[in-house]
Amino acid sequence: MDILEYEDLEEGVFDSIIAMLLEGSLKPSDKLNQLMLARSLNASRTPINAVLSHLEALMIVEKSPRRGYFVPRYAEKELKKIMPLFSQNCKNLINILISRSVSIRSWREEWIGNESDTSVNSAMLIYSFMDSLTDKAENRFLKGPMMSQLIIILVAGGFYASRPDDTRTILNSCADSLGKGNVSAATQVFETLEEFLGSRLFSTL
Repeated sequence: MDILEYEDLEEGVFDSIIAMLLEGSLKPSDKLNQLMLARSLNASRTPINAVLSHLEALMIVEKSPRRGYFVPRYAEKELKKIMPLFSQNCKNLINILISRSVSIRSWREEWIGNESDTSVNSAMLIYSFMDSLTDKAENRFLKGPMMSQLIIILVAGGFYASRPDDTRTILNSCADSLGKGNVSAATQVFETLEEFLGSRLFSTL
């Protein structure tokens, strides 16, 4: 296996573990058994360990000497520190996206046209929406922290069990506002998304 094949394998393992978190098959306090992950993902323990180490650096998983890797259960005071950081990153993202109005207009049509799968849960909808937006922003310094904060919020709030129809309505409004290049409208709708995330998150604690 060459270096590119290995990097593709690591990326696949990363995406699979994130999907497990967002689909609810991995929940707060669950242990991440490397051997079981290797078997279920058809990968060796080397890329599994590399990805878990990366997720630990992003604060999405934790590691202890006795338990190994596990999904953290964040305390409410910790989550209340994460939400304002995510909110500020949303504002930064809007400013970047509005400045790239041509690509956002085409992206908006693509998003609304493709995100109609009723089997997708709220967490996966929000994650895919924000992931595609941060890709459009082409700012890796924003994407890394913002997506890490979002995953923590989604997992802690149990969004995999929430209603995707309500979520899709909010996300489509965000896409529509961004597509029109309206900064104030986009900011207002993003604030609705942040409120939705926060109310769902803290109601579960």
